[in-house]
Amino acid sequence: MLKLPATLRQQFSGSRGIFGSRQNIVSFFKTLALVVPLTLLIWIYAQRAQVGGPVAVQITMDVKIDSPNQTASLMEPANGQVTIEIQGPTASIERLKATLVDVSRESRLRVSIPPTYPLGDSAVPVASLLNDYALIKSSGVTVLAAMPQSVKVRLESVATRYVPVMAPPAGALPFTAINPIFDPHVVKVTGATSILNRLFPTPADGVVVDLPNPESFNSPGAKQADSVPVRLHPLRVQPGDEDRVTIDTPRLTSFRFDVAALDEEWQIRSMPIEIKKPSPLEGRTVVTLARNTVTNVLVRGPAASIRQLQPRANEPPLVIPTAVLRIALEDVGRSDIRRAVEITNLPQGVTMVGMPPEIDFSVQDLGATP
Repeated sequence: MLKLPATLRQQFSGSRGIFGSRQNIVSFFKTLALVVPLTLLIWIYAQRAQVGGPVAVQITMDVKIDSPNQTASLMEPANGQVTIEIQGPTASIERLKATLVDVSRESRLRVSIPPTYPLGDSAVPVASLLNDYALIKSSGVTVLAAMPQSVKVRLESVATRYVPVMAPPAGALPFTAINPIFDPHVVKVTGATSILNRLFPTPADGVVVDLPNPESFNSPGAKQADSVPVRLHPLRVQPGDEDRVTIDTPRLTSFRFDVAALDEEWQIRSMPIEIKKPSPLEGRTVVTLARNTVTNVLVRGPAASIRQLQPRANEPPLVIPTAVLRIALEDVGRSDIRRAVEITNLPQGVTMVGMPPEIDFSVQDLGATP
């Protein structure tokens, strides 16, 4: 029951009726003008402060570690999708939910991993991790649970390598670049050891030139491009790699090359697929391909080089290219992989036209329990 203020009770109990006098009437309405808004404010505040939830929200997360000597990678779930249950003031829940959905739509929530975890793979509880995330912590909302309850995180030491600069992959340019000269021809890259091993499996593997406006160079003769950016190899890079690998020289001083005149095209009807695995996977995995060859690969190059690819009378071509499929450590146990092959062993000056073919394949661990 609402209890009237003392001044109102006195006015109601006066001997001259409810108000007693004109002065009491004025005083009554003045008091009412103060009490009613204050009561409404208290009610509104109580509604907003009322605890709501739990409310389920799906987010896309990633991980990082605030250490110059380590890197953090989210291994599972690979897509970063996690469903969390949050509880807190109703208004705060609605604001936070909208913000989390917007951030997840644009990119990923990059959550810091505590430095107490050891190097290697660890199961990290999602709820405690997100409750320390600044956006959630400052909202007054609590993460009660998550599905999955924990994520698999890999912490690694930062490694440094010097890798060569390479011409763009076959088919990336509308012409054949001959005798490329890069300044500098070697750059330093820094990142997690496992990522560098995948991106640069041999000393011959490196970063590639990202030539801007390549159409402007599409005429025979000597060419030079200055301040040319370099990037990770597009056939090996995976989502998130460019955030975890630093190229210390992101632009070359110059890139000089010759454009061949009178290029010819030739369609290679079929070429075998060669599987290349990291040494830890040799002998303990089986790779099953959807098909064993790639077909109808269009190449372009100087006439003399193209002739090396063409069959001779009752004899095979002088040069037989190969489609190389590179297997990564992360592929083990997966059956739904699709990846582009690399066309290798082409004659000098010959490049592929268009994008490289993609192959569906699976990788079975022979030591795993069926």
